[in-house]
Amino acid sequence: MRRVSPVVAVGTTPTAVFKLPTGRTFKLKKLWAHNDASSDVTFYFCDSAGERQSPSIRLLPGQTLLLGEDEIPQIEFDKDIYAVASATGVTLVVEVEER
Repeated sequence: MRRVSPVVAVGTTPTAVFKLPTGRTFKLKKLWAHNDASSDVTFYFCDSAGERQSPSIRLLPGQTLLLGEDEIPQIEFDKDIYAVASATGVTLVVEVEER
């Protein structure tokens, strides 16, 4: 079953993107991201402590990024999904699938 997160504004500290049910594993399938800032912003997925779980993704000013399951890094989560950005202005939506 696939689930879609709400639209989330990502901060410079770990920001909750999607709360997952306990005891289940989910795979990241799609990503929608937008940079509303006037400069480049990078972000990455992490756990609640900020420990990185993905490579950094860079967004140019005003850029909207749409990544499908063939383009997105193969990332699995067994805890809530968080993200950290290098500056404010990034909004995200993720789609996950239960493994």
